[in-house]
Amino acid sequence: MRGYVSSKKKRCSSEKVQSSSTGVLERCKVADRLSELPDDIIVSVLSRLKLKEATRTSVLSRRWRSLWTFTTGALDFHYAGPVPDGPQAADIYLDIYLHGRKNKDPLVERGRPEFIAWVNHVLSLHQGSRIDEFEVSAKLFGRMRTSIIDKWLHFAFQKRVKRLKLDLRRKIPTSETSYSLKKPLLCKFSSHLDSLTLLYLNEVAVSSKVIHYFLLKCCFLEELHVERSSCLVEMKVPGPMPQLRCLRIIDCLNLKFIEIHAVNILVFAYHGYNVPVTFGKAPPLVDASLGGYYASYLVKNMSQFPSYISSVESLQLDLSGYHLSAGVLPDLPTFENLVDLKLMLQGFGVGSTLDCCASLFKRCPILRRFSLNVSLRNGTERAEDRKRIKRSTECLHSLINVLELEGFGGSEGRAEVDCSIVSCLPSLEQVILRPSFAMLYDKVEIKEKVADLSKHLKMIMPLRAELIVYDNVYYTPN
Repeated sequence: MRGYVSSKKKRCSSEKVQSSSTGVLERCKVADRLSELPDDIIVSVLSRLKLKEATRTSVLSRRWRSLWTFTTGALDFHYAGPVPDGPQAADIYLDIYLHGRKNKDPLVERGRPEFIAWVNHVLSLHQGSRIDEFEVSAKLFGRMRTSIIDKWLHFAFQKRVKRLKLDLRRKIPTSETSYSLKKPLLCKFSSHLDSLTLLYLNEVAVSSKVIHYFLLKCCFLEELHVERSSCLVEMKVPGPMPQLRCLRIIDCLNLKFIEIHAVNILVFAYHGYNVPVTFGKAPPLVDASLGGYYASYLVKNMSQFPSYISSVESLQLDLSGYHLSAGVLPDLPTFENLVDLKLMLQGFGVGSTLDCCASLFKRCPILRRFSLNVSLRNGTERAEDRKRIKRSTECLHSLINVLELEGFGGSEGRAEVDCSIVSCLPSLEQVILRPSFAMLYDKVEIKEKVADLSKHLKMIMPLRAELIVYDNVYYTPN
């Protein structure tokens, strides 16, 4: 009798398990409607994913194994090197800076061959007829062979790429060029360049002739970004190029002049030496970024400040190379449309920093967002600086509702600047604190000072304001 009851219980149990598993399978079949779609629709879906996300689908089934190879979206390859950013990397960075390529630390060399092999493998498998974006971002200590990058660009141009991004910036800046893009390579694909809408080149040596060739052949180009190109001597943008909306030229230190005839530039950035920058026609700018000696020269010589800059809605002003002689900024133009301002200063004292902010606040009547990144000079404040601190804190701005404080490294002077500015902004709704954990300082100590600053900011902020603190920001050598 007991055996009969036991066997009956087992049969009931097995029937429940079987029905349960059947229910799971049925639900899976209902849920996996994506696999019922035609291949071309699935490929269209995969084309909207990042490369690594798309390749992960190859393990789903035999049918999915090669579907990602037909995607037409973005092929993005990123390599940051095996050395982590942060305090523990200080010795390695210093050794490489002093000895250059002579450094053969296995930690430094590790990973690069695997990265190159990975890129080559993906490109060999790709079967799509075109690609929307091709990006290689590799932060290296040395350089890759020219033939390797030529091969990758050959692939991108052959696939009629729309957005091309090549970022080969060094972990440690050197005078050696990472890669030179030559005109003969472009001439092979002259009929394919008209598909380009975005060209981003960072630490890629491009001559003036190469850039001019791109501009002539890429009739639908909307955005051009050239950064740290030692070969760029002159920048001539022909007209009318109505599609070109964004032009950024950053730290091309051998540049002699910039001449722009494109008629619809909305975003313009130039950081570098003081060279002539001329527009054939005043552009309808809404976003501008100025830095280096060029920005410092404009601030010192207000009579030459471009009129089209004063009408922008967003402005980034990097005055890191600017030194105050009289302790205050000259009279600036009024930025009647400016709602977003990002200011970078270096070598200022507490009083002169607050004076600078006060001068800008007066000239930006409808400013809504303000971002400040300042590295204060060493030493104590002079008596005249202390007087200016008291005077500057009396300058209020009633409309700023978002304040972003970047680069706090733990100094008392910087904490005083941040607190003084917060106390001047009664309409704040959000304060964003982005500390800088420099690799040569104690991260734990800085975190403690960030916590102290956060407590003090909460005490003086408006009650409705929100404080956001980023505690995982590292200094990364550019």
